[in-house]
Amino acid sequence: MIEKWGYIDKTGRFVINPNFDNGGRFSEGLAGVRIGKKWGYIDEKGKFVINPQFDRAWHFSEGLAAIEINFKWGFIDRSGKFVIEPKFEKAWHFKDSLAAVKLNEKWGFINFRGEFVIEPKFDFAWAFNEGAAAVEVNKKWGFIDKTGNFLIEPQFDYAYIFSEGLAPIKINYKVGFINKSGETVIKPQFSASRHFSEGMALVRVAEKWGFINHNGEFVINPQFYNAWDFSEGIAAVNIGGEKKERWGFIDKKGNLVINPIFDYAYSFSEGLALVCVRFEGKKYK
Repeated sequence: MIEKWGYIDKTGRFVINPNFDNGGRFSEGLAGVRIGKKWGYIDEKGKFVINPQFDRAWHFSEGLAAIEINFKWGFIDRSGKFVIEPKFEKAWHFKDSLAAVKLNEKWGFINFRGEFVIEPKFDFAWAFNEGAAAVEVNKKWGFIDKTGNFLIEPQFDYAYIFSEGLAPIKINYKVGFINKSGETVIKPQFSASRHFSEGMALVRVAEKWGFINHNGEFVINPQFYNAWDFSEGIAAVNIGGEKKERWGFIDKKGNLVINPIFDYAYSFSEGLALVCVRFEGKKYK
């Protein structure tokens, strides 16, 4: 059985055929894809703009992409040229003109010149979003501003990014949502969650995923084995189960708009969604 990745449009038709061994979402007109063991970047016609040469590659953001080569992370521009040489142990994408990077086992934030603006002192960090970043210190999570000062002191068992004014946090194995004042807006009650996107957040109750609104009310009841955030009006969902994954796409009413025929799928970005198909033989039909 062969596994390949390609890109579909909103009719469910392949625009870029499944010829890749892995891939990422389109961002700023480019998507990272893997051929064999190396990653490069293609345009929306499926043509390589940056040839496969990296060990790992994140999406482009604010003109740069984080890539890994020889176990070190750096940043390239759209021509594939290094703007920040690979020297970090890990890196996330640029957002709000800063990128979270790991150096000597600690996370900090650099600018476009690769200089630390916030010194590496955190045990873990996510990228900035809406002017705040979730960071971990001594097994507790809080949020900092762009100067590195705490907006919300470390107190949570886990935290993720702010989106639409709310951030998911975990306390005592339950996930809820807080605002930027640190106030609980949706009480911790879910077993897992993602961030808000297009007015809804993906949350898990028991072993099924559904979507809530800003009031914590279910808009689409928990029924999916797995799912991704809403993007461009639709969301990727798995209705087949863990052992036989079948991914399709739903609208905001929970109706299927692309039939569940894929072995894996990610959210739409710039009109295209990355999907996986498994098949016998040498070529997908």
